[in-house]
Amino acid sequence: MIALVARALRADALAVVGHERAAKYLNAASLYDPPRAVPGPLAGVLAALDWARSLNAEWLVTAPCDVPLLPKEFADRLIAAAEAEDAEIAYAATRDGPHALCAAWRPSLSGKLETAFAQGIHPPVRDVSPNRVQLMFDDAEAFLNVNSAEDLAVAVARLEEQG
Repeated sequence: MIALVARALRADALAVVGHERAAKYLNAASLYDPPRAVPGPLAGVLAALDWARSLNAEWLVTAPCDVPLLPKEFADRLIAAAEAEDAEIAYAATRDGPHALCAAWRPSLSGKLETAFAQGIHPPVRDVSPNRVQLMFDDAEAFLNVNSAEDLAVAVARLEEQG
């Protein structure tokens, strides 16, 4: 599943947070939640933001490892939406709601996260910065989180349809 997510990211460099074996499989950097982070999904985002900054990357695109149906244009559309609005974050949404970890982030956001964590706060993911844009995607199923055998069956059927 993680290989399908990695393919959708279309990245020049790839990192995996919290799963060394998956990182090795993808020939990706293996990252871990920083000790200064408040536990939660943004701890992994902070690790990735720090890594992206070390590469002088303009953008970090994130996605959970259990969303194997992401559209191929996912990363490019998020970055374009953020740049068009001069936003620090662009995150995906569908008719089912926001998918805040499916996002493009400016690596400079690590400072805002560090400040929140230093105060013991783990903000809602899409509230890391008020300078954000939500990008609607028509295909809600493309953001399916595979959390059950039924979800996996739906994902496999969709992947088989796509060839």
